[in-house]
Amino acid sequence: MVSGNRVRRGGPRVDDSTSLFVARQPIFNRNREVYGYELLFRQDRGVALGDVSGSAASAALLADTILTSGLTSLVGRKHAFINFTRDLLLHGFYEVLPPDRVVIELLEDIPADPAVLEACTRLKDSGYRLALDDVTAVTAREIVLAPLADVIKIDLRQISPGARAEVRVHLTEHSSAVLLAEKVETEAEFDACAALGYEYFQGFFLDRPTVVRRPGLRSITPAVTRLLAAVSKPDFEFDEVEEAVRLDLGLCYKTLRFANAAANGRLVPVSNLREALVYLGRAQIMRAASLLLIAGLLDGQPSELAVSSLIRARLLESLAGVGQVPAAANDLYLLGMLSRLDAVFGDRAAALDLITVTDEVRAALNGDPGVYLDLLGLVHAYERGEWGTVGPQAAALGLEVGQVASRYVAAVEFADMALAA
Repeated sequence: MVSGNRVRRGGPRVDDSTSLFVARQPIFNRNREVYGYELLFRQDRGVALGDVSGSAASAALLADTILTSGLTSLVGRKHAFINFTRDLLLHGFYEVLPPDRVVIELLEDIPADPAVLEACTRLKDSGYRLALDDVTAVTAREIVLAPLADVIKIDLRQISPGARAEVRVHLTEHSSAVLLAEKVETEAEFDACAALGYEYFQGFFLDRPTVVRRPGLRSITPAVTRLLAAVSKPDFEFDEVEEAVRLDLGLCYKTLRFANAAANGRLVPVSNLREALVYLGRAQIMRAASLLLIAGLLDGQPSELAVSSLIRARLLESLAGVGQVPAAANDLYLLGMLSRLDAVFGDRAAALDLITVTDEVRAALNGDPGVYLDLLGLVHAYERGEWGTVGPQAAALGLEVGQVASRYVAAVEFADMALAA
């Protein structure tokens, strides 16, 4: 994805062949709106940024990633949470990052020694925000560092439910920092921590929410159903599709947004509905309609589900024909788009009854072995930053991790543009 130039800044040289890969995980507020994203980095040598001993090299790669890809491409207008080692902190490498956009996370193994305290004070004086990562108990370290922190992340997997309230009480005695519950795996955990006063939440609870209702076709606007019907006809005609879109202001607006996102980089923006439909073509219109279908089904659910669905769709589509990936862009797009439906329905089969897909897509969504399911597994591992798994899975599909990484960042940018308000 990145890399490039040899850089020296008081440390080891960065080799031209070194690359840094990045994924992101959402951080939600109490209203289940995305507050920011934790950025997960991995060097091509197979180690995470926080584990690299060559801090100067790591910082150079981090800066290269942010400056080349652009922080906005990675997190949009949200905040970026970035892990720092002791050496990265002491050398002040956070200065390559914009203070109003980032939260610097101190890894749990960083001691509260005088040098660290001095560095944290400088960081705060420079306008940066500080988070303590993976806190599991209130020790002497936390008592010293907590007054400097803006966010304290509590690892739910390493602390009992009964201790979560106790830790909160002790921490609030020493700090005005807000608490973030990390590794939240269920809606019940989300609700329990919210009741205790936790303000932010991170984890995979969106993958397994409690199904309290089963949205049906009534959740979808009539304009979307008309569009789906028009674009699905064998004798597809642009006039009929245009008429379906023109009948709904919101659908007109979203179609133009989608077309301009797809045409990113075009010298002359798409400026009218007919031009947008012609530019998109039948396949893209079907994809746009499927996106609107998902948005309708996700009514009342966190919007990040729609974002992550579109990222997966765009990523898989961009991999079509690369390595051993089938050159079936339309199928792969729908595979990614529909891969989160079980998070809404809890039942893939019921969700798939709402839309027609190929046998290959249906099989993968039902968990049947095959290359499509392997692709879903690769995307899932990349999203979670499970770097030890990503490499072998990519290789089995004839892909290089860098090919996945560059397309992931492009998919993130595309999704954020397409779904922007």
